[in-house]
Amino acid sequence: DRGSAATSLIVLALAARCSEPLSAVGAIPSQYRMTNRAPPTKASVYVKGATTPLRTALSSTGSLSPLDPDQRADVVDQVAAKAAQRFSELIEEVFANVKKLEQTLKKLKKEAGGGGGLS
Repeated sequence: DRGSAATSLIVLALAARCSEPLSAVGAIPSQYRMTNRAPPTKASVYVKGATTPLRTALSSTGSLSPLDPDQRADVVDQVAAKAAQRFSELIEEVFANVKKLEQTLKKLKKEAGGGGGLS
């Protein structure tokens, strides 16, 4: 069916556009590592960037405006699920990188502290 194929393409395109800003999550650990910055208390800028394509598509002149309300809701659900999956993948990468860094720092600290000295 052409309608469902077109809807699938819209979902894929919107999900890709909504997922692009999410890659900024990778920079968060470096913003707080070894600094005295307070933890964030509001959504990061990339969150607004991730929702903008969907909000634009849902506007009265957006690409989703010709769809009926149930179809729009279905598209929103699918786009949100795909973007959330991508965000989850990115967060897993961030945690893996932080863990590797912590292990490396522990190893370096152990080597520096337990290596003895030349006399």
